[in-house]
Order: sequence, then C-alpha cells, then structure tokens
Amino acid sequence: MKANFHKVVIWLFVTTVLAAAGFGFGQDLPDGEGKALLENNCSFCHSMERLQGKNYGKQYWEDVIAEMREKGSPLSEEDVPSLVSYLVKTFGAGPEAEAKAAEARKLIQTNCTGCHGMDRIEEKRLDKAGWERTVKGMIASGAQLSEAEAGTVIEYLANTYPAAP
Repeated sequence: MKANFHKVVIWLFVTTVLAAAGFGFGQDLPDGEGKALLENNCSFCHSMERLQGKNYGKQYWEDVIAEMREKGSPLSEEDVPSLVSYLVKTFGAGPEAEAKAAEARKLIQTNCTGCHGMDRIEEKRLDKAGWERTVKGMIASGAQLSEAEAGTVIEYLANTYPAAP
C-alpha cells in the first residue's frame, strides 16, 4: 500500500512538472502555423531558450527535424513542412540572409560539387574556424572562389552545418 502511494506521488509530481514545462514552453512563441507542432512535438525535450538566438535556414531546420524524427519524435512527415516554415520564420535568418544563403548554395554547386558530392559537405559538422580551414584548403587545391565568395560560403556552411553542440 505504501509503495503504491509513493508511485502515485511520483506520478503526480512528474505529470505536474511536464505540464508546467509544456505550458511555459510556448508562452513566448509568436502565433503562426506550426506553433502547436513545435509545442506538441519538441517541448518535452527542448526548452524555448535552446531555440532563441538561432538564425538557421530552411536546410538546417529540415536536417534537425529529420534527425529528431530518427530519434523518435512523433512528428509526422506531413507536418514537417509546416514546422520548418514556422521555425525559419520565427528563428530564421530573414530574407536578406536567405538571399545570401542562396548565393552560397550556388557557389558551392558551381565550385565544390565538381570534385565531390553534397553528401560530403552535408555530413561534416564544423564550427566557423573548421569551415574556414576546409574552404581555404579547397581553394589551395583548385577551387575557384574569390576571398569575398569564400567568406559567403564559409558563413553559410557554419550556419547550415554547425558543429554539434
């Protein structure tokens, strides 16, 4: 009897903590299509603070969501585009940065994929200094990028394929 009482108390405590965390998670989020998806699929493992300050583009958020789904997130495939759109709009880099990202993708497509596929790039997760070393090494090996273009590519790679936290 005493053991059952302790189980009930623990269950009530855990339920209350999770409910409070779930309720508090979405309080500072702007309304929009995808907010409920974020609250219902992400808040049990991630806090709002983890998202703030992230200025990631569409590709990064798609990669993160794919990884989370592989780890067991209940988010359905049909809901992914709505959540990605919400994350980009809410925690994205904005239209100016998206234009710069498109320029960087074009530079990568033109100057990098002639020697290796995108999969080699997408598999790497480096900090900005790591991407700078990599890009400069590729330039030394013959990649045709100006200094300004290299900076654009490095910035894009560091934001899209950052080192694991």
